[in-house]
Amino acid sequence: ERDVDAQGRRKSLPYHIISGVPKSGRSRGWDMSDRLSLPPSIDDRDNVFRSKNFRVQYCEQEVHLNDACLFRLDLDYEQRPPVFVDISLMFSEYNSNDFASGKKVPPLEEFELACTRTYRIDDVYSRGVHCFYPVTFDDHHFCLLNAMVHTMLIDFRFR
Repeated sequence: ERDVDAQGRRKSLPYHIISGVPKSGRSRGWDMSDRLSLPPSIDDRDNVFRSKNFRVQYCEQEVHLNDACLFRLDLDYEQRPPVFVDISLMFSEYNSNDFASGKKVPPLEEFELACTRTYRIDDVYSRGVHCFYPVTFDDHHFCLLNAMVHTMLIDFRFR
């Protein structure tokens, strides 16, 4: 079935992207409007959301993604299965020589999975959740992603 993953967990369906650009003068991060950034997207084949991509240029680099996505997930309220969110770090080689020669950014299909973190979202069935996750990947791919997760129960159906 398309909406079940390899572990038998029901997958959510991304359906709407919300992307914003910080107001000028307020952002300390790198400008994402250059020719190397690809916009956020939804992969309908794998049912995943992909934020903007960016080129890592130096250590201590700050990049403000400011991307969000709405997901739909049908749950059985009586069985109350746990809800998880997977956050993956993707990588594709693109060095300064590629940049200097004007080589195009690799297509999304050429990106490889570098690391994945899975978080359990608690208390989804009571009042909704509004939580902050400081996502760090492994030591080899150290970076920090400040992620916020908001949930809300809507569209109750009795079956």
